[in-house]
Amino acid sequence: MNFDAIITLVGGLGMFLLGIHHLTEGLKGFAGDAMRRGLQKLVSGKWSGLISGTVFTAIIQSSSAAILTVIGFVSAGLVTHSQAVAVVLGANLGTTATSWLVAIFGFKVKISAAALPMLGIGGFLWLLGKGRIRAIGAVLAGFGLLFTGIEYLQNGMAGVEWDLSGMGSGIGGVWILAGIGVVMTIIMQSSSAAAATTLVALAGGTITLDQAFALVIGQNIGTTATAVIAVIGGGLAVRRIAIAHVLFNTVTGILALLFFQQLGNIARWVGDYLGNDSVLTLALFHTLFNVVGIFLFFPWLDGFARLIEKLTGRHDISCVSRLGKTLSNAGDTVALEAAWRAMVELSVTSLHALKD
Repeated sequence: MNFDAIITLVGGLGMFLLGIHHLTEGLKGFAGDAMRRGLQKLVSGKWSGLISGTVFTAIIQSSSAAILTVIGFVSAGLVTHSQAVAVVLGANLGTTATSWLVAIFGFKVKISAAALPMLGIGGFLWLLGKGRIRAIGAVLAGFGLLFTGIEYLQNGMAGVEWDLSGMGSGIGGVWILAGIGVVMTIIMQSSSAAAATTLVALAGGTITLDQAFALVIGQNIGTTATAVIAVIGGGLAVRRIAIAHVLFNTVTGILALLFFQQLGNIARWVGDYLGNDSVLTLALFHTLFNVVGIFLFFPWLDGFARLIEKLTGRHDISCVSRLGKTLSNAGDTVALEAAWRAMVELSVTSLHALKD
């Protein structure tokens, strides 16, 4: 195995991760608190929660940020448990937008030539600008780092030889590869970076399409690690959303593995109309099994929410008990609203105690 190729691969992965970070932070900074307020207003029902979660995640390029935001909403008592679960389902679909972004602009359109100018202009704006100008700089720098990272990933992958023969063809191999995908996402702390690495490996001929399918399924399950980490030190509302995220992704992943050949055949059949391109077919497969998961879960969303409540215990959640560090993920406005509700609750309780 070429040591220089490994260094290039690791460096490209680091640039991609840094690009995703700057892109997400820049988009959140550009939209400001208006995006969070808009998400809160849009989440008025199950359908609106599903659509809002999908669009919000596709825009900010981070399902973790969307889920942590809605955890803050639930903690503040601004949305119901069922509505929050709908957002989680939408966030899983929205995160597949990164696969399409990488597949189209990283391999089909090849805008890597414009990556360095974007990175240079974005870097200057980020360092010298303020407010939204600085946020725009972060977005440009993020795109520049992202596509430069993809180019380095491609160069590094060309010198790396993986012996995955036999995996992805049998049932056992598919499950093993899915497990590798889970580990990849946990280590990288980004399902987008794991999916991009898989896309690069597929484009370079290092892995087959079936192997890539299995890896992406595992990566989709592994993204729940962020929600699990958020549970630590969190309240009951936080635990319920994290459990919903883990259950949905895990059950969807297991079903995708059980019906692996059928889903793969559908993706290939539709992929033929996209030019029979393996990279686009993988992005399509990533979206396909998430859509199937939503199709199965959404009709009984209220029942799913009640199941989680039974698993966690039917405890009364007060406004005071909702206060926690997770509220900071939803922005200052949400945190202040939660604090105001807690103050009102304490005041009413105190008045009743004085009356007694």
